[in-house]
Amino acid sequence: MSRDSGFAVADLDTGLLSDPKVLRLVRRARAEEAPDAVPATALLLYVSLVLSSWEAGERLPFDDGLPAFWIDDGINYQTALTNAGLLDAEGRIPEASWESWFGPARDRRDAARTAGREGARRRWHPGANGSPSQPDSNPNARSDRTDRSDQRGRARARSAPRPLGEVLGEMEL
Repeated sequence: MSRDSGFAVADLDTGLLSDPKVLRLVRRARAEEAPDAVPATALLLYVSLVLSSWEAGERLPFDDGLPAFWIDDGINYQTALTNAGLLDAEGRIPEASWESWFGPARDRRDAARTAGREGARRRWHPGANGSPSQPDSNPNARSDRTDRSDQRGRARARSAPRPLGEVLGEMEL
């Protein structure tokens, strides 16, 4: 995975468990008298696929999103998730759903990176593209910032602890 494409943290809707597609998954499992663990397991595998896809920065196929601990129990969860509308026919998160969640996060990251590059350009290349430049009328002139820095340094030097021998030598015993 390229750090540029995926994320270490995914955006998940806090209403996921009451999403109409999740409720459809549960209703269908109950209607077919499937074991109680089937909808919960299917949802776990769906969340695993969502997280794996966010990490990769692309919609992964169902099998590529299975958690490392997964042991196949013979139930076709991909079909159940597809029938509920949580996956498309290819076993991936539907494109529209993916873009509605991953797209804005990708756009925010790209905007932050662009702003960071622009800030670095302005800092390291003053005067470029109309940004303010530092005055260079007197190349030997020190800025206020440099003066303050020097003053702090001198103050620290004055207040630095002196060797004990020096202090004792000045004392009248």
